[in-house]
Amino acid sequence: MAQAKPIDAARDAGPKAPSAPNSPAAAPRDTPHAAHFDGLPMVGTFFFDGTPVGGNATYCTGSVVRSKGKSLVLTAGHCANGLNAATHRVFVPQYQFLKIPANQPWGLFAVGDVYKDPRYPSTGQTRAAVSDLDFAFVTVAPTAGARSRMSWAPSPSPHRRRTTTT
Repeated sequence: MAQAKPIDAARDAGPKAPSAPNSPAAAPRDTPHAAHFDGLPMVGTFFFDGTPVGGNATYCTGSVVRSKGKSLVLTAGHCANGLNAATHRVFVPQYQFLKIPANQPWGLFAVGDVYKDPRYPSTGQTRAAVSDLDFAFVTVAPTAGARSRMSWAPSPSPHRRRTTTT
């Protein structure tokens, strides 16, 4: 952090290059660029109706939740809307960009039930007060060729005690 430069300082240094109307300004030369990496097994991507696994478009991500059945994923409520409307839907743990389904490290998991707060709108996104409800839980199950359950998902610790307060 000590060597970090504010992005505005780099933009203000030197002459400004002309830009076309309605086009975004070019980033400073030393601005880091995003890069795809091999991912983490506890984070994955959902694909549904018309979005091929291994294509160049992805829409929604999900995070594996610690659960006894190792089959629960957390995602956004607006993503649940798309999943609920779809007929073909899968979750790909540790999705690796542009790799075909057979080359995904954990295979494909079929989406089962989708649980979303009924107060969250059933279409689109919102900035209203109910935007705090923009989350959902999804159950998944391995498809043929997938690793059995999400065996890498964190398990509830048998040594952890549950405590209640009154």
